[in-house]
Amino acid sequence: MPEAKTNAGDGNKQGAFKDKDKPTEIRMSNITAAKAVADAIRTSLGPKGMDKMIQSGNGDVTITNDGATILKQMQVLHPAARMLVELSKAQDIEAGDGTTTVVVIAGSLLSASAKLLEKGIHPTTVSESFEKAAAKAVEILTTMSSPVALSDRASLLKSAMTSLSSKVVSQYSNLLAPITVDAVLRVIDPATAENVNLKDIRVVQKLGGTVDDTELVEGLVLEQKISHLAGGISQVEKAKIGLIQFCISPPKTDMENQVIVSDYTQMDRVLREERQYILDICKKIKKAGCNVLLIQKSILRDAVSDLALHFLNKMKILVVRDIERDEIEFVCKSLGCKPIASLDHFTPEMLATAELVEEVPLGTSKVVKVTGVTNPGRTVSILVRGSNKLVLEEAERSLHDALCVVRCLVKKRALIAGGGAPEIEVSIKLAEHARTLTGMEAYCVRAFAEALEVIPYTLSENAGLNPIATVTELRNRHAKGETTAGINVRKGTITNILEENVLQPLLVSTSAIQLASETVRSILKIDDIDYQTFDLAIHRFKLLVPPSLPHSKMSSHQNLAPIHSQTCNLVCFNLLLSNIRIYILHTVLYASSKFLTRRITSSILVTAMHDSGTGNRKSGIYIRLTEGSTSNYILKFSLFRIQHPNCPLDRTRLDKDKDIFPDKASERRILSYFVKCPNKCQWEGELRDVENHQQICPYEVVQCPSSNCRVFLARNQIEEHVAMSCQWRIVSCQFCPEEYPKAEEHIHNETCPMFPLNCSNGCGQVVPREQMLKHLETECHLTPVSCPFHDLGCNMKVERRNLETHVREDTTTHLSFACKKLALLQQEFDEEKKTLKKQLDDLKKENNNLLLKVSAQEKEMHKSQMETPMFVWKITGFGDILHQAKVGRNNKIDSDPFYTGKYGYKLKLSVNPNGDGSGRNTHLSAFVIVMRGEHDAILPWPFNQKVTFTLIDQQESLDERQNVTMLFRANTKLENFARPTAEENPGRGYARFMSHEKLKTRRYLVDDTLFIQVDVGPPSL
Repeated sequence: MPEAKTNAGDGNKQGAFKDKDKPTEIRMSNITAAKAVADAIRTSLGPKGMDKMIQSGNGDVTITNDGATILKQMQVLHPAARMLVELSKAQDIEAGDGTTTVVVIAGSLLSASAKLLEKGIHPTTVSESFEKAAAKAVEILTTMSSPVALSDRASLLKSAMTSLSSKVVSQYSNLLAPITVDAVLRVIDPATAENVNLKDIRVVQKLGGTVDDTELVEGLVLEQKISHLAGGISQVEKAKIGLIQFCISPPKTDMENQVIVSDYTQMDRVLREERQYILDICKKIKKAGCNVLLIQKSILRDAVSDLALHFLNKMKILVVRDIERDEIEFVCKSLGCKPIASLDHFTPEMLATAELVEEVPLGTSKVVKVTGVTNPGRTVSILVRGSNKLVLEEAERSLHDALCVVRCLVKKRALIAGGGAPEIEVSIKLAEHARTLTGMEAYCVRAFAEALEVIPYTLSENAGLNPIATVTELRNRHAKGETTAGINVRKGTITNILEENVLQPLLVSTSAIQLASETVRSILKIDDIDYQTFDLAIHRFKLLVPPSLPHSKMSSHQNLAPIHSQTCNLVCFNLLLSNIRIYILHTVLYASSKFLTRRITSSILVTAMHDSGTGNRKSGIYIRLTEGSTSNYILKFSLFRIQHPNCPLDRTRLDKDKDIFPDKASERRILSYFVKCPNKCQWEGELRDVENHQQICPYEVVQCPSSNCRVFLARNQIEEHVAMSCQWRIVSCQFCPEEYPKAEEHIHNETCPMFPLNCSNGCGQVVPREQMLKHLETECHLTPVSCPFHDLGCNMKVERRNLETHVREDTTTHLSFACKKLALLQQEFDEEKKTLKKQLDDLKKENNNLLLKVSAQEKEMHKSQMETPMFVWKITGFGDILHQAKVGRNNKIDSDPFYTGKYGYKLKLSVNPNGDGSGRNTHLSAFVIVMRGEHDAILPWPFNQKVTFTLIDQQESLDERQNVTMLFRANTKLENFARPTAEENPGRGYARFMSHEKLKTRRYLVDDTLFIQVDVGPPSL
């Protein structure tokens, strides 16, 4: 095999490339491999494209025409072909659609580049021309596009249906398209959204029914079944939903501990304790008001025991268990709740509320639907139905592509025509642009333009049309100005594709061209491939062969020869091939027979060891030997390519994981072999010391340490290279303190703030870039400037050096402008004066009316205060009271009892200085308590009057007071307001009546004294 390397020992510093044809062969090999991938999925393009049936190694079958799915499941080995697989993935991430289109375009561009390379055009020229052509193509597509608003539902539906029209489930596009559009619009704010998180749209597959049964669920769909015993509930209305992350099952001991039970009494005690433990948990859940319980799946123990299910079922609590960990975030966002990690945090505030939770049967399975969520997040669920697994999976892939199309319109709100119209239009425009260019660039841009015609060509070919005639007619129609003419595959003719509602997002087309161009440029820049089968440092060291070896003959078998292994390891192999001893180092083999050494290249070589049944371990590999044109032997091993390999001696089935292994004893022996360095240093030593020698060998070819530098030189030449000639060495700018690689000097100079520039006006001044704007605006005498009387109406612009002359010579004109401006201002002033006078009169009238209303309201308020029973509680020494409450000594003080009237209810006030409930440690809490009174027998019960709390602002001026008032109406259903049977009822009021921070403001607390006023109004209606 030809050898290509850089020899640092000769006079040429850069070395001599010994095989000039190798880069061309590598490029053509890469292009051929990548084109094979493109050709494989080309027949799947368009609405009339074919589907692919893909069978995986375990027998699973997939039927699809989605390019990303096809390429993802293909077994692609060639690195250049893998780049097209990654290209399809990149298009799927960026746009979600057009995954087949981008690969077909890349394949066409590779064909065009191959022709250009054959004509002798340098790969760099082709690459740079393609980059400029792609940028021009994106510019043309943008001018062709039409803007679209997210409120234009019809346009969104058209684009989604265009995406679905090429899918296996295209007959259901009228159903699926509205679902995708509605799903996206419900998870975003159309006015401000710039992207769509598709994780907020959950797609649930359920076998049974048809795709027609697919529906959009405004709420949550859970694939888990309801866990209940016989006769348990399966539907809950007015649901209070809790999501827990702890288990409702008996606790288990640690791995190192155990519980020893010696008699039945102890066993009975353990069971009673477990029963009571679970019952307490269930009671706490029921007490919080929860009637639907979602339980996260646990890998340590049962999430919920049968005993817990029994208790929860008796408490009428619906249970859904085994919620997956990765579903928790979506469930919380959908229901507007938070996950509960421990029983102590299980409170009513952590629960979600929904109108209905029910288990719905779907064919042979069931799902749980949660609808009517009170505080839903921006999420939706799509329930996909299908008659079999293949249809279900393809329907989900089709929905994903349609969702991505709508997402593209959110990211870039523009549409273009489909049907090959944009590609043929870009091709024509690029060809016209190429005629304005010169040299090889024009030739390359023209080839780029012709390559884009592959899309309409393939669409017509897959639709059964004559591709040559169709593309020719389409080209003529576009040349006449019909920019929206495209291929109507349903009618088999060329029509105005916009009238057929075939639309696609602009982002899909621009992304396809840009990504395809970038991938092709990357492939063109590759001139060598290094297959690193094993990452070893000794692949260039020759093993010293013993001076005498037995004469050998090749096996009589012409193509297939058995190999019996004497030694084998991952570093090197010592094999007997029909009495020919072969020494293998990494990918290079040296075979010796009668002092003859031949180099043999190998990609993979292993030894298969297994027990043949007699107790002796045997080994064998079949390899194919082919004599090359340079008298080298090429070994192609097939052991790892066979799914179930057999022993070549007794045909016993081998296990790759168990029967194929390295031989450590041979490794130690071979590492002791004596080798010499192939460089000029004349070093000799054991094979195990090779790696250490390589680190210091002055003649070892190493890569330049500069980042991005791809130059390889001898180690003793690297220092001079880095200091003098390396294009990636770090240098300092002579104008600013910034440092940069030498190769990027021109880039830095284009942005350096201190780089000297000639004045763009041509005044002759040279100024730093950062001062250029100031120079043009304030210093340059050639800068056109506006007349100082521009605001008066003079629109003249003159060079700064002529400004004084203009002002002096046009004085009369400027004075005329000033008089006109003054007259206009006087007129505007008079009109504004009239308007303000009218507004002032209106405000006076409105003010008088407001004064009358305020006076009437004050009289009414005074009358109401005179009629309404009122109690004022003076609390002195409040600071000490608050301190005692904060240290936990006394957090409650009561007022003296008072009556609402002469024969009224008996009440008293209760205050928690440090707060109670949700106001603890932050607020002052106030409650009213109904007490047993003298006149209870003649009063109507329950207590049904309005109660008003007022914290009085102790400002001296009544007008400046800002009292804090809270009102509540007695709830007659609560026992708090029933006729007292004991001395007093439980209190009712406000846990967050007044925050401690706000209490310090104004004059609510004066001389350490508070005044709280309570007004009891008439009965509530």
